[in-house]
Amino acid sequence: MKRHLWGTALLLALATLLSALGALGASVARTATDEAFYLDDSRRAVAVYLGREPGQALTDADETAVTGYIGLTREEQRLIAAQLAGGMGAQAADFESIDALNARERQHLRDVQRIIAQARSLSKALTALAALLAVAAAWTGAGLVRRARAALAGVLGGLALCALLAAALALGLRFAGFERLFVGMHEMLFTNDLWQLNPKSDLLIRMMPQPLFEAALSRVLTGAFGALAVLLVMLAALYGMVGGMIRKHLIDKESGATQA
Repeated sequence: MKRHLWGTALLLALATLLSALGALGASVARTATDEAFYLDDSRRAVAVYLGREPGQALTDADETAVTGYIGLTREEQRLIAAQLAGGMGAQAADFESIDALNARERQHLRDVQRIIAQARSLSKALTALAALLAVAAAWTGAGLVRRARAALAGVLGGLALCALLAAALALGLRFAGFERLFVGMHEMLFTNDLWQLNPKSDLLIRMMPQPLFEAALSRVLTGAFGALAVLLVMLAALYGMVGGMIRKHLIDKESGATQA
């Protein structure tokens, strides 16, 4: 019985961790397909890059400075933002319709598009696997007297693993700095140097300076946290429903055996 308790807790810990990773992938995909990321978030980030304090509303003077740096008015950027967001959500957009981009930028966007598609697919796979683990945990924990305790221990264990990963990220940001981690991530994800853009010739890097990705990290993590909360509620409902069905079956089977 004790073995079943720890087995149930372990299965739910893994389900929680996989749910967190799935939620993270989904949050990345949502951010990459959000038009506001390439417009409002972009222009605020450029203003910060030019010296504006973060969190402040843009003045007309800020808008003029941002337009001068990017080379696009807000309305011109709005059209490109819609094309970028739509392209990241499509299966095979080639970004050829964005005349303001050069061939190097278009190819880099296609590389990013593939990564976003992979993140979306991986998110779905991890979420499905987490659900299967929750069903398996319901099976192993059906006969436990303290099944709620096993479930709580498993979820808390999974959340502790997530906290360790978050702490590792925080330490990396503190000691290595965002820029070094950002470059390292690009070197890991891409097999070419197309991501090394030049502000003098490439629009994308002017639209998306480092402050944009620093803000995006916070946005992605916040979105992942919200998605994880929803997933955990769903997994809890699945665990309870399947466990209840199994316990009912066991009780009916035991009752039938007793009557016989």
